[in-house]
Amino acid sequence: MTNKPIDFFRNWNGKLFCEAFSTIRLKNDRYQIGEKYDITLNDQWCGDAEIVHIVHFKLDQLKESMSYLDTGFGIRETIEQLLSIYGNDALNETFSYIVLKRITKDYHLNLHLNALEPNINAPVQG
Repeated sequence: MTNKPIDFFRNWNGKLFCEAFSTIRLKNDRYQIGEKYDITLNDQWCGDAEIVHIVHFKLDQLKESMSYLDTGFGIRETIEQLLSIYGNDALNETFSYIVLKRITKDYHLNLHLNALEPNINAPVQG
């Protein structure tokens, strides 16, 4: 690991298995388009990724497409999750919707995570 880390504590919506994925974070100048980052899940490295897109927004501007793709939840549930992570003071803060494309991947980690989440690729019934 030689890049700045972006750590995840949960693999929301199974996104870390994808070649491109998003994250919603408090706005911070450390996140820059074109920069490469070490992606970690609970401090365990799972590959490198490059930021390809950033949109800054207030929570009342969160789009349904952003919330579903990032967390798998609707807007209300996503905002509740963000406030549980960042605290109620974050209600008035600026957030960043960050899209990353994977550069490298630790397939052994993904296989391990798949064992923990065996139905992540199961077809949707209904």
